[in-house]
Amino acid sequence: MNSVFRHVQVRGLVVTVPEQCIDIRDELEFFGNDPRKLKRAMNMVGYGTRRVVEHGVTALDLCEHAARHLLRDMAEEAQGIDTLLLVEQTPDYLQPSDACLLQNRLGFSRDVTALSAIQGCSGYVQGLWLAHSLIASGASSKVLLLAGDTPSVHSQRSNRLVNPLFGDAGSATLLLRTEEENTAYFYLGTDGSGWSDIAIPAGGARLPLDDDILKRSITDAAGNPWRLCEAIISGMSVFDFSVHTVPEAVAKVLDLAGQQLADMDFIAMHQANKQILDEIALRLGLERGGLHSGTFSRYGNQSTASVADVLAHVFAGRMDENSFTMLLCGFGIGFSWASAVLRFTHCRNMGVITHTATGKAWSREEQCEFLEKKFLRSQR
Repeated sequence: MNSVFRHVQVRGLVVTVPEQCIDIRDELEFFGNDPRKLKRAMNMVGYGTRRVVEHGVTALDLCEHAARHLLRDMAEEAQGIDTLLLVEQTPDYLQPSDACLLQNRLGFSRDVTALSAIQGCSGYVQGLWLAHSLIASGASSKVLLLAGDTPSVHSQRSNRLVNPLFGDAGSATLLLRTEEENTAYFYLGTDGSGWSDIAIPAGGARLPLDDDILKRSITDAAGNPWRLCEAIISGMSVFDFSVHTVPEAVAKVLDLAGQQLADMDFIAMHQANKQILDEIALRLGLERGGLHSGTFSRYGNQSTASVADVLAHVFAGRMDENSFTMLLCGFGIGFSWASAVLRFTHCRNMGVITHTATGKAWSREEQCEFLEKKFLRSQR
């Protein structure tokens, strides 16, 4: 699907990452204690460091931290936000949505609409498209887009096909209507036939979590453990989808915009991993390494927040007084993809900030007791 918008501006951006950092070089044991295997993996996949949440910290917490930072720094321009849009895959609860929780925690008016969308690696660009749609239609004039995820919690540390890939992050982006023409182009697509190639199958209504699911586990030939309540990824299928679909998505949005790749000041691509990005670069006619993958090597694959973190990491403090035409592309779970050509002008880019966990996190038992007592009190 193609969309063109003319009077929407991205006005502010900030990304939050957890304080806890894991360095792949400290995981030599998972590479047979062979430094050569580790080095090959680092060169090919792009492993480096990744930021992961501590116990008790969720995507909601990271997005709240990012939002508070943005709202404090842009207090005047943030006045009058009428829509809070949250894109994520790891909500605190099955019900209600995290967007409703954040409306309260951020102190927004009851007149603010709070919406949650469940989406992964294409989610930030899709969130930008939805925010543009709301503003362009006149339904909203100022949108706070929050996009974040904690994919690190959905695999065991010993699963070396999944766990070393993922880092956690939350982001906050302020979009508003502008009278100046600021044309934005989007191309979005979906192929649900690939849904099972990246999935957490158990935990929803189709396959509810119960003891039978929690006790089931299989081990592949390489010794990686897999459970249906954790992330299951078919690596080759995901690779094939990425390298075939992304170049097409890039070509279609450029055609819509009437521009070429050489016209872009920067390409902010979802940080799947270096190997995938290098292959996409070659298929786009670029040199191997022609697409930025440094954010993956520093923070990991941050799923929903990935594209936002590329912008925050590379362009922190550089957008305030400058104008950049950029191509953005997210792709992954679903399968889904979204590409965009946007012009960032006078955008307050606050970069990447760190969330520090404070206080002792509640245990599972403490959370259960609190919720049970709250429910019983409400029945009196």
